Amino acid sequence: MLTCSKLISTVIIVSFFVGCSPPRKVAVDERITIDRNVEIDQIGGALIRYVQPGDTLHGIAFIAGLNVKDVAAWNEIADVQNITIGQRIRLTKPIGFVAREPEPVVSSSSIDVDSSNKQVSPTELPKKPLPTTLQSMVSVWHWPVEGEVLRQFSQANGQQGIDISAQTGDIVIATNAGEVVYVGNSLKGYGNLVIVQHNEIYLSAYAHNDEIFVREGEQIKAQQRIASVGINRHNETALHFQIRKNGQPLNPLLFLSKAG
Repeated sequence: MLTCSKLISTVIIVSFFVGCSPPRKVAVDERITIDRNVEIDQIGGALIRYVQPGDTLHGIAFIAGLNVKDVAAWNEIADVQNITIGQRIRLTKPIGFVAREPEPVVSSSSIDVDSSNKQVSPTELPKKPLPTTLQSMVSVWHWPVEGEVLRQFSQANGQQGIDISAQTGDIVIATNAGEVVYVGNSLKGYGNLVIVQHNEIYLSAYAHNDEIFVREGEQIKAQQRIASVGINRHNETALHFQIRKNGQPLNPLLFLSKAG
């Protein structure tokens, strides 16, 4: 029989190990691979995707380089989480399409970075209602992993993000707060991929992971552990990291804090 002192010691030890337990591992969805070029060839050049088992609208929009909100609007989809197998998804703006114009909500202290690598004035920001966290999001983006940049962003060469070297088992953190909108390996060339939507405009993507610690639909904080580094297509232990604005890749180095 345990004495009171021994019982208390046992509880303390158990509590210590529970508090130090690693993040939970989440299974990566096995989905039919989405290859944009194959899709186009199969349907005679039209930019249309017929929903396959395991597809998500976020995954379809990502591989097409589009904003998921635009894809939803073009297809009159009210809920981006609600698509059905066999559904026809248009990936081009319909002729005569007119988007609804919400009331502009723009902070006078907000700044943005555009694809021409320069800062723009607050009045040039998209006139959409945005979360109040946008100001901090465009000023401080955290490095997802510590390491040397192996490959720089170069859209002309098909490099849509940066590759960051790491060690086996290194933890990948969220560059900023947001919602996990994709976890899977169906997007060709990305391996085990996590996509985090930060607001209506910006998302970040973390490719070639080993273990995944978050689920789709989960709300996460900046610097939260989301995955561990895996092996990329160059057989390197490295993370491929992207930041996109309205679906279009931008140079992550323009966003990431210098301090890392």
